[in-house]
Amino acid sequence: MDRFPSDYFAIAKCHRRLGEQKDAVILYQQIKIAEKSAAEATLQIGFTYEEAKEKEKAIRTFQLTCKRYPKSRQASIAHSHLQNKYNINVTLGGTEEE
Repeated sequence: MDRFPSDYFAIAKCHRRLGEQKDAVILYQQIKIAEKSAAEATLQIGFTYEEAKEKEKAIRTFQLTCKRYPKSRQASIAHSHLQNKYNINVTLGGTEEE
């Protein structure tokens, strides 16, 4: 029985707990193929970059989540996170500078 993408999310989470962020990002990129899971995968890539201390990549990925999936729950989470952690104000359609 194929349990894609749920199994991939679980494996990626394990990689993150082991400090293997690069492997987790690879899995999340593969999950993005599944349209229904793309917003969550993109959001998790942002958090994974954050854990890897790759601040700029994390910020860009959170902004991308807002831009690509503006009506999603994940965009709302990314928007709040950008405001609260990085003091970056974005609209759910992208950055104000765009």
